[in-house]
Amino acid sequence: MQRRKIVGGKVTLGAESLKRFGSPKPGNKVTVWLLEIDPGHYGVYTEADIKRRFGVAVTADPLSLKTRRVRERFMALRARLIDTEIASERFLKIPAEIFQMSDEHLDDEYVWLDQSEGVLSICTVSYYEKIRTLGSRLENDEGDASDSGIS
Repeated sequence: MQRRKIVGGKVTLGAESLKRFGSPKPGNKVTVWLLEIDPGHYGVYTEADIKRRFGVAVTADPLSLKTRRVRERFMALRARLIDTEIASERFLKIPAEIFQMSDEHLDDEYVWLDQSEGVLSICTVSYYEKIRTLGSRLENDEGDASDSGIS
């Protein structure tokens, strides 16, 4: 994971992320969607990614969907999505909503980016601290188990 400062509401993306989303030409933009995975943890997806993964276009009219169950599932998905963009060649706009939705209380000037397994993830500072603490606890628990002869 890489810590990135938010400048003017945007963070700079690395070359690997730009390969995945395409690098817009100066003055153009690429629309992407932030999918809330956990409060403070978001995956970045194109509209095509969302359609492939969930079987419905983000911009679909809910009334055009065949069953009530499908409409409800779509609305639940849609409630977890925030639209944003990659602009000016390599900058991802970070909407303020990600901090509000996750009740970010430590820092809204930085995010953590992780490009792994073909998915770009964004984590707020509070979320990153939470997973780092959890990781430390798990490591300590494993160490305690090996010290006691438990395997």
